Amino acid sequence: MPRVFVEKIPIQLLKRIRHGDWYRHGIYRDNIIFSSLQMEGLGAQYFRREGLNHGLANLIRINEQAYIRGSEFTGLCNLMLHKIESSHSYLSRYINTYRLDNADVISFAQQTRRLPINKYSNTELACVFALFAKKTLMLMHWLWSMEFLNCGLDKHLMSVFVRWRPAWSMEQIRELLNDVSYLERELPFQMERREILDYGASLLDNEKKLTAMHKRYSWLNLNTWDGRPFTSQQYTNRIRKLLEDKIVHAHDRKTNLASLKKAKLIISSIHNRSLRKLLHTVRDLIYLKTERIDIFSRSWGLCLPLVDEIAKRLEITYEELLSLTFREVSSYLKIGKCIKRHEIHRRKKYASVLIGGQIQYFCASAVTAIEKAVLDNQKSVMPSAVKGTVGYGGIVRGLARIVLTDRNLGKVRRGDILVANLTNPNYNPVFKKIFGVVTDEGGILCHSAIMAREFHIPCIIGTKIATQVFKDGDLVEVDANKGVVRKLKK
Repeated sequence: MPRVFVEKIPIQLLKRIRHGDWYRHGIYRDNIIFSSLQMEGLGAQYFRREGLNHGLANLIRINEQAYIRGSEFTGLCNLMLHKIESSHSYLSRYINTYRLDNADVISFAQQTRRLPINKYSNTELACVFALFAKKTLMLMHWLWSMEFLNCGLDKHLMSVFVRWRPAWSMEQIRELLNDVSYLERELPFQMERREILDYGASLLDNEKKLTAMHKRYSWLNLNTWDGRPFTSQQYTNRIRKLLEDKIVHAHDRKTNLASLKKAKLIISSIHNRSLRKLLHTVRDLIYLKTERIDIFSRSWGLCLPLVDEIAKRLEITYEELLSLTFREVSSYLKIGKCIKRHEIHRRKKYASVLIGGQIQYFCASAVTAIEKAVLDNQKSVMPSAVKGTVGYGGIVRGLARIVLTDRNLGKVRRGDILVANLTNPNYNPVFKKIFGVVTDEGGILCHSAIMAREFHIPCIIGTKIATQVFKDGDLVEVDANKGVVRKLKK
């Protein structure tokens, strides 16, 4: 089998990268196996399922960082806006079709649990894994289109509200959007917390109930195809920690129920039927925005017995398997031999390059050259303040804590201002400690806005460059009434 990852990048490809208007859109805690699925699932043939006539043709992954072309991102946002505005039923179809594909992946992952995988031949294992990968591949266009939808929907909502209430200010519109954006349906982490709080301290003495909850929620320790589920002891410690903060969580729950009741009253009081329907759709999309990550994590957790058996057959560790592409996994199983360990370890620093629809993988010195080519067009002079969209109002001051992935959450202290590229469900534990949150990306649908409303902390999203402007320990002011974050003198 030819080498997939190469150390030398062609000069012509490097020139094409250097001339692109790249910007860092995300920093994701994943790995080669998952990012290889992403790269292959962004073609036009996949986006047609959403009613779009083309996909994402250019994407560069440098380890956990994802760079896309600004002009292409803008074009896809505008395309999504056009789809939303040209058909009143587009968003409903989008949600329903996405849910069908999510359900298909979960259903197949559950089926793998019933397979006698330890009796399967390598070829049979390869076929099962390839089918799981294929079904997961069908979710990658949804994963990315949510980014374009986020931008297009924000613009659409603003235009709808301006027509509905021409005299309203932007602040009044954002305030109403915040008030109606509380979720009626619980996310898994919210369901888990409610069950734990309802059961109380006696849960720790109920082995049967503990085992059932561990089985149901252990996957919450996963991030897409990365990590391992909570062990039984880890999960017991998680419950114990949550019960220690029971009073705080109970207060938050009571406040959120009141906010949900208020949201229902506001929506029901709107006489414009189409606007009411749109707001209900927005709430469904907010839920789906976080659920999409959970689907990857849940399905991977269900398939771990299969994955562990594959690693055993290939005589590599679980972590080493994560450094293979998904196609390599099936191919190496079929030939009964994996590449040597030192070849895998060379990929510790890697880049996946999608240019004009063509995918190439690089490692070692080539990654440095790619990173330099991407960053050549970045601004060298950074401002002392950034602007974004209000996720939840309020004004707060505190020390900035830059967290690029959830691997760095341990450095967050009570009272900090979390500054992140994006957040996801793995960030949930720190929201009870922070006093504010600022992100590079995101819109009304994003996880950061959901959690800010959940914990009632000032939140500004979509700043584009906050993680590059501020440093750990900077004293900052988050004015989430005006959407501005400023660096202050200590």
